[in-house]
Amino acid sequence: MHHDDRHPHGLSSPAGPPTPREKLRIRLEHALRHSVEHGASYRELALEAERLGEREAARRLQALEGLSAEQARALEEALAALGGP
Repeated sequence: MHHDDRHPHGLSSPAGPPTPREKLRIRLEHALRHSVEHGASYRELALEAERLGEREAARRLQALEGLSAEQARALEEALAALGGP
């Protein structure tokens, strides 16, 4: 995971730079986006493996897609637990 404090949404308030809580939210949102992207990537790879007749590889990639979905849910829950912006 990247630990860059810069963020395209510019959560800096007029009072100054982002707070540590805002930085955490930014990092969690970033991780969530990547988790969703990885899940989609695993789905595509599973389909490709299926087309090639590689059933076991496809099965394992489908399982990985499921794990990515679980990870995304956990990240969403962590964001919800932080509350509002």
